[in-house]
Amino acid sequence: MSEEGVNQQILPLWEAWEKFLHHFFNITEKFPKKARFTFTIRLENFSLEVLELLIEARYSKKQEKLPLLKKINLLLEKMRVFTRVCYEERFLSSKAYEKIAKELDQAGRQIGGWLKELQQRI
Repeated sequence: MSEEGVNQQILPLWEAWEKFLHHFFNITEKFPKKARFTFTIRLENFSLEVLELLIEARYSKKQEKLPLLKKINLLLEKMRVFTRVCYEERFLSSKAYEKIAKELDQAGRQIGGWLKELQQRI
């Protein structure tokens, strides 16, 4: 796959991530006060950093994409863990947790596929 092909793959995730952020921020703003300055801020910062890195990856050269995608993958894993803890602490409903977990898993699968593709080409 060409570099432009990888760039075209990033676009659907970028768009999906932006949509996810709107839903995600609506959920996190309802967290209890005791979680707002810990979990809410961390989760929102992780999610915004993912968006920033997707933008950087979209406009980076092939050899520069690999570390960016690895960083996105790590941030997604952090979000999975923090989200699970929030669910266990009952800051999230089952429905909200399932929706977030599904979106994070989908994003992780896409990033994982692009990482594999890039690693084979570099």
